[in-house]
Amino acid sequence: MRIVCANFVGMVNQNRVARILGSREAIRSLQVLLAETGTVSRSEIVRRVCQRFEFVDSLGRWQPASCQKALRGLHASGHIQLPPPQPGDRWPGRAARLGQAVPEPTGVPARAGVVQGLTLTLVQTELECRTWNEIVAAEHPQGAVLHVRAQLRYLIESEHGMPGPVGFAASALALDARDEWIGWLPPCAASACTASSA
Repeated sequence: MRIVCANFVGMVNQNRVARILGSREAIRSLQVLLAETGTVSRSEIVRRVCQRFEFVDSLGRWQPASCQKALRGLHASGHIQLPPPQPGDRWPGRAARLGQAVPEPTGVPARAGVVQGLTLTLVQTELECRTWNEIVAAEHPQGAVLHVRAQLRYLIESEHGMPGPVGFAASALALDARDEWIGWLPPCAASACTASSA
């Protein structure tokens, strides 16, 4: 049995990128921008869109991942036509994996307190990263998920084998039901999130 755990904490206002770019006015603006840009890379288009629409987080950093996702959605729905990807485009791809299954742990006790040699290893090396991705791809309901922004990933290890990974990452989207329950309204969402994470 493996344990796959993920906790997503972060900016609520990142969802505003998709909402803004999905408006009729923004789509028209994007169509003009794409017609003017000629044959530039998708990465350059993302950079220009972030600047034109001033997509920055509460710390003043650009939001290219949210912008890329929104542009891909508009491209897939036929609202805009992006150029084909070029080598060197920093477009989110697939998580690098091991290419083979990570062995299942054996003889794991039912209670965590009696697991022998239980440790958390911060994922830092490429091998650890690929191992983490391989387990998540095999065990997580959504498969190999790519996280955006700040994240911490750990491998849970023991004398019984590797029971699983655990990860903490910034959320990419707002959840309206959750935000309403917490009492975050769109104008104050970023400040509430920033204050609660401090």
